[in-house]
Amino acid sequence: MKKIFAFSMILILCLGLLTACSSESTTTTEAPAGTEADKTEAAKTEAATTEAATEAPTEADDGKLTAHLTIIDKEGQKFEYDIKFSEETTMREALFEAGLISEEQHGAMFIEDIDGHVADVMNDGCTWIIQDKDANDISANMDEVIVKDGDEYILQYYEVPNFDD
Repeated sequence: MKKIFAFSMILILCLGLLTACSSESTTTTEAPAGTEADKTEAAKTEAATTEAATEAPTEADDGKLTAHLTIIDKEGQKFEYDIKFSEETTMREALFEAGLISEEQHGAMFIEDIDGHVADVMNDGCTWIIQDKDANDISANMDEVIVKDGDEYILQYYEVPNFDD
């Protein structure tokens, strides 16, 4: 049931984006050709703008670092994300900055819901294990792992063994 709901929500979102993109009109008007001096000045301005853009961070990257994140859910499905975060950020902070966890999850003891993927520690005895790109466990919690620029991480759904039985 959750899969059908999630699929429906994704489909609705995609249709909404498609409709929004197709309704925007893009008309361009070419300016009349100017004198040779105007063309030379325009070329100089364009070159200066291009040079300045390569020196300063663009608005798109906003000085943020990037890491690749793979979430492996209960069914073993992989979900890939490229997350942006600030320098010296923990995994918990990076997930919050990327919008993958809510403010409530950000402040909770355990992160259970990451972008709709749930590992309910209290009711199901499940949690997320942090792994490196080679699927080796990182023996630390979300608040101890400092996310590094360009690194790859895996958050693997993990069912905690019941030692009481």
